[in-house]
Amino acid sequence: MAPPGKQPIETPWRTKAQAFAALVGIQTTIGILYRVAQSGEGGKFSFNTKSAIAMAEFTKLCMSYTFHLMATASATSTGDSISGTSLKVALDRSNVLAANASAKAALSKHAILHVSILGFLYTFNNQLMFYVNTIADPGSISLFKSGSTVITALLLRHFSGRQINHLQWTAIIMQVAGLITLQYDPCKGSTILGLSAYLFMSLSTCITAVCSARNEYVLKNFDISMHVQNCVLYGSGFTFNMLAYLLLPNPTGGDDIGFFEGYDNVWAIGVVVSNAMIGLAITAVYKYADAIIKTFAQATTAVLLVIFSVAYLGLRPTVTAWMGVLVVVVATHMYSTVSRLKL
Repeated sequence: MAPPGKQPIETPWRTKAQAFAALVGIQTTIGILYRVAQSGEGGKFSFNTKSAIAMAEFTKLCMSYTFHLMATASATSTGDSISGTSLKVALDRSNVLAANASAKAALSKHAILHVSILGFLYTFNNQLMFYVNTIADPGSISLFKSGSTVITALLLRHFSGRQINHLQWTAIIMQVAGLITLQYDPCKGSTILGLSAYLFMSLSTCITAVCSARNEYVLKNFDISMHVQNCVLYGSGFTFNMLAYLLLPNPTGGDDIGFFEGYDNVWAIGVVVSNAMIGLAITAVYKYADAIIKTFAQATTAVLLVIFSVAYLGLRPTVTAWMGVLVVVVATHMYSTVSRLKL
């Protein structure tokens, strides 16, 4: 564990801005790809979603292990950065042995358990999101996920004892009001989506909030390098997705779809690649920035995906809907800003 009272190193603003831009780009790309990749019968995915995430997790595992090898090599050479270390040096037998030994020494059963639970939650949530994307537009999904701020605040309040001041509660209430405004169609006198869509989006939002809080906690409080933790996280994610592929039905239908079937579609490949990149981007944000940057990125992504939904998916661009979007974004910004102030 990190020593008590240890002060985190302030990350340069340029690094935070780069992390923000990368996260917005990847999240927006994923939201769009999930929609355009539904080329199967009845708007279903033409590939097995469990195999897609399994391949993405395996890719992230390989990348994380490579980064760990390069970090170990740079620490034992004259250079002091990964970028200055060649892959040939990193793959040297002595360096591989040293990297494996350092990882084994840093990991404890307690840490592995924490990270593996995260891997399970991410596995469940990833498959849930594939299903949600078949019954809701990406703009609504992304805006709804912005509501994770509410759940995160409640978790911090009741389980971590963190105080939430009146301005933060005001922002939370504004955010909920904005989401309701966005999802209610006054002309029809009903919500835009069905009840099941809201239930599943709420469940996904809850899981996202729990994962966000625990991921940042583990990264900043366990004495484990980011790359070693990622190896455990993505290794467990790959294992859980493979077990799900072998033992559970496909959440979006098409149980007879083979593991590598359907990837002759460029959009399906894009889903795998973007999912391989998103985990690394989010982890970098937690490590080098904070959850506030992630919140800003989520709000920005939501606006971009709402524009996409209006332009290409027939979402009605009413004044009421845009006011709801504005309220959600402003409330998210307000909560994140107030969280940095000592009131």
